[in-house]
Amino acid sequence: MKKLFCVILAATFLLAAASCGTGSKETPAESAPTETTAADTLTTEAPPETTVPAEEPTSAQGLAAETANRYLRITDALSQRYGTGEISDNGYFLRGLAFVRLIDLDGDGAEELVCGYENPDRGEFFSYVNEYAVYGPDSDEPLFDPRPVSNFGNGDAPGIAFLTKDGQTYLEEYEGGIRIRYHHLESGSLITDISFEESEDYENGTVTAWLNGEECDEAAALAALEQFEEGGQKDRTEFFDYENAGTLAQVLRETDRTLNRLETLGGAGM
Repeated sequence: MKKLFCVILAATFLLAAASCGTGSKETPAESAPTETTAADTLTTEAPPETTVPAEEPTSAQGLAAETANRYLRITDALSQRYGTGEISDNGYFLRGLAFVRLIDLDGDGAEELVCGYENPDRGEFFSYVNEYAVYGPDSDEPLFDPRPVSNFGNGDAPGIAFLTKDGQTYLEEYEGGIRIRYHHLESGSLITDISFEESEDYENGTVTAWLNGEECDEAAALAALEQFEEGGQKDRTEFFDYENAGTLAQVLRETDRTLNRLETLGGAGM
């Protein structure tokens, strides 16, 4: 797990914490595609005719124009409240409204809006994206109370993860390996599908585990968790980049793509 890593990491960045200020850092621009001139593709024969498929209707893309415009209003409000998404001055963290994704969490074909942002009221030592909220198509209010992302305090790097399996997408709640839960959305409510917890008695060298709230043999509980995850694809986005590998800029680019898609879908209904 990442407990030891995070303890070392917190000490390493104690002096750097002050640099996680409000200043923004420009997202690296994507490299421009190579231009191709007409002379490069000139042939002696006319190219064969091709049929361009018609663009899918908005309804077929799973998101109505009205919903897209609602989601844009929500992201605008979050951006005004928490700031636009940016990389911290020291290059290690994402701040502001940095994570915006469209994910179908209830399996009805219409995507929910998932937003991750930095809420200063949570009071972490470091400044980074520390909270996420999920919105549906019928209200400007989140479907359930905003939740903390996995973070240094619970033994993990700041981030958010989803497991997709058999057409269903689950939210993962992770706390340093000692508490792992998967939830899905049903009628606007967050439903827990599986819960694993364990605690260790260091004096006696014993471990107690719980599966869905019931005390259970640790091996059996871990096997049940592994079986739940088996065959699924886990996608994790981290809001921290210790090695400056460019992953934070990629997160911001994906957020921009999502916002651009919302603008396109919203404009289709005008």
